[in-house]
Amino acid sequence: MEFVTHCENSESSTTSSIIPEMETSSQIVELALSVERADTAALLGADESSIDTLEKKRLEEIRQQQISQAKLMAERRQKKAAMGMEQRQNWEQEIERYRIENEEVEERQRRLDIEETMNEFYPKLCEWVGLSNYEVLYNSVEDGTNASDFNKKVCGEKNVMFIIITKTGYAFGCFCHKKIPYPKKSYIYSMYDKKYFTFSLRNPSCSEPIYFKQKHQGKSICIWPNDEQNFIFTTKRFIKIKNPNGPHGTRSFFHGKFSLKYKSKDHQKREHTFFTQTTAFDVHRLVVLHWF
Repeated sequence: MEFVTHCENSESSTTSSIIPEMETSSQIVELALSVERADTAALLGADESSIDTLEKKRLEEIRQQQISQAKLMAERRQKKAAMGMEQRQNWEQEIERYRIENEEVEERQRRLDIEETMNEFYPKLCEWVGLSNYEVLYNSVEDGTNASDFNKKVCGEKNVMFIIITKTGYAFGCFCHKKIPYPKKSYIYSMYDKKYFTFSLRNPSCSEPIYFKQKHQGKSICIWPNDEQNFIFTTKRFIKIKNPNGPHGTRSFFHGKFSLKYKSKDHQKREHTFFTQTTAFDVHRLVVLHWF
């Protein structure tokens, strides 16, 4: 009985000693698992933080690239718009330049045309000559530029107006009431014509049409012999119209002492340069009209 009791006590003692050991092992395993879970959680937490940082950095880089790209596109659009505006301005300036040039050409053609000139100044010319009808006696473009061409069309006529249109579009001339003399072996003047006057229709100063009377009556229109090669016709101290196909130059010219011979209605002194600003000039057309 004692033996049994001892055994039971011994078994009980052994069992009680084993249970604490098992509990300790379980705690160790549990602790290990806890540590592992903690380490895993810490590791996972560290990885997620790192991933978030990298992702944020990558997204920020993408955002900055997008901003840079947007700025670049905006700059390109602005540059393109500026270039488009500049091209449009250049285009508009080019159109305006062509328009002005075209208007200048049209104006020059109008000023060079005798019909346009007569339409523009007809009322003033009628007022000056006291007549309202006219016919063309001579046109240098159609009838020739020699003295003989001029003489056969003009000589013997009265109430004759000479209109010169220069290549720059200025217009001026003179009017003779008395009959134009016929040519002789030497040049011959028309004398003492009370109604003789010179005039300007278009001039560099853009003034209104104006006429000039002689201060003292005397010589006016000069008719040259038919065999004259240098001049078509001339006037006393006003103009000398040359044959453009003549042997001694083609440019016609004003007399330098015009202001000594002629006066205007307003008595304002005007030199020969009043008509074209120059002494010499190129004739585009010489037209002679008969008024009646």
